[in-house]
Amino acid sequence: MQPAAVPIKTPTGQQELRRRSRDLSQRHRTVLLLVDGRRSLGEVLHMALQAGAHAHHLEELIQLGLVELPNADALAALDAEETHAGALD
Repeated sequence: MQPAAVPIKTPTGQQELRRRSRDLSQRHRTVLLLVDGRRSLGEVLHMALQAGAHAHHLEELIQLGLVELPNADALAALDAEETHAGALD
């Protein structure tokens, strides 16, 4: 995992928090709130897991265009984290 990777909300993600126009689950919304542009990918995932969310919630927010990662290597790290987290379930 790349500790320096910092996920950020896109303008669409910021708008979603204000308007709630999409039918996001509570776990998706929790992860979206955790993404603040300061926390690293690892911190966001750790806090998300503590809140009952999983890495796939963040991955889905990225696919929806609500969150972005600074580079493709960070997305690969997210996939690796999801595989690792699934092994613990």
